[in-house]
Amino acid sequence: MKHLYLRPALIGGLLGLAGAVAHAQAPSTLCLLAPSATSVGFTRQFTLPELTRQGLREGENLRLVVREAGGQPAELPRLAAELATQRCDAVVAVAPSAIAAARQAMPATPIVMGFGDDPVARGWAASLQRPGGWVTGVAMQASEGDLKRLELMRELLPGRRRLGVLLVPTVTPVQRRVLQDTAERLGFAMVPVEAARPEDLERAFASFKQARVEAVLVTASPIYLASVGEVVRLAQAAGWPTVCEWQEMAQSGCLASFGPVIGELRTRVGAIVAQILRGARPAEIPIEQPKRFELALNLKTARALGVAVPQPLLLRADEVIE
Repeated sequence: MKHLYLRPALIGGLLGLAGAVAHAQAPSTLCLLAPSATSVGFTRQFTLPELTRQGLREGENLRLVVREAGGQPAELPRLAAELATQRCDAVVAVAPSAIAAARQAMPATPIVMGFGDDPVARGWAASLQRPGGWVTGVAMQASEGDLKRLELMRELLPGRRRLGVLLVPTVTPVQRRVLQDTAERLGFAMVPVEAARPEDLERAFASFKQARVEAVLVTASPIYLASVGEVVRLAQAAGWPTVCEWQEMAQSGCLASFGPVIGELRTRVGAIVAQILRGARPAEIPIEQPKRFELALNLKTARALGVAVPQPLLLRADEVIE
């Protein structure tokens, strides 16, 4: 039997071709750094279907690696360090604390904000139109939304003055000062209390009770979205109406909510991830902002708390929950 002789140059060429084919078939790795299981659920509900629509299917040409902090923001740096070992092609980081942790652990990996606060003010991007670095995605401008919710609370509860404000510790001093100034302009005496984790909520509401607040503003945070059941339970036990961020929170029992449409934003996150996995540079992908906001009112909660919802608000509402 004759032996087939291959010249070294030909062998090298064949090995190179085999390597190129293997590389072309290797799935892209998308990493998700999330503060809670709720955030992971929204990614699976909205972001992954958009990636599928764009031809990126989990288990085929897309590998998804998830790290979720269970409502414990202090865990995010450790989880980000774990993701750094996974050779992520892109990272979806949900909330400012997750974005900061991802940037620290993976400074040269594309990071897609799956809701971040003002990225320019935080130094994550040069501008919204041309970020210029490794961070792009969807910017919530959550602190501006909190100001809108303050105005909604004044319209909804004209006779109330002492206002409890539930805050995460990562709120910047500037954001806190603007919130305080706006509350004073609207005639509220603001009682801010920080709660970083779900287990902090009971203590926070005990502080509100001691301060004799008359209503509670729940500021923007994925922790509060994930813990909305406990927030509603504590507020209703005390007889306090709450104004929250997402429509889903009003559906869970907040008196009212005003904020973007979560499904639309998470879908846009998927579209941005698809661009990056196809080779686009995050530095050149504009950071998007919400285009549509929804007002939801829960009349069942209003009746339970004895709140008369003004007719103009009912007419403006996108959803009225009976």
